[in-house]
Amino acid sequence: MTETVGNPPRSRVKGRKKEKRLKKSMNAGAKRKNKCSICKSTEHNAARCPQKVGGQLTGMGGAAV
Repeated sequence: MTETVGNPPRSRVKGRKKEKRLKKSMNAGAKRKNKCSICKSTEHNAARCPQKVGGQLTGMGGAAV
């Protein structure tokens, strides 16, 4: 009298399904650095650009703001 008892049938889980795609933290991709739109440097942004003095640009960096 050795009857095998199997697992019961699985019922559907309530709620929103879990996503299968990898999240950003799991991808381990390099973070894109911010770039200055005036001189194209990654050391600062356009608000802190040393070429922009008092609202005007010095040199050939781009348009004045």
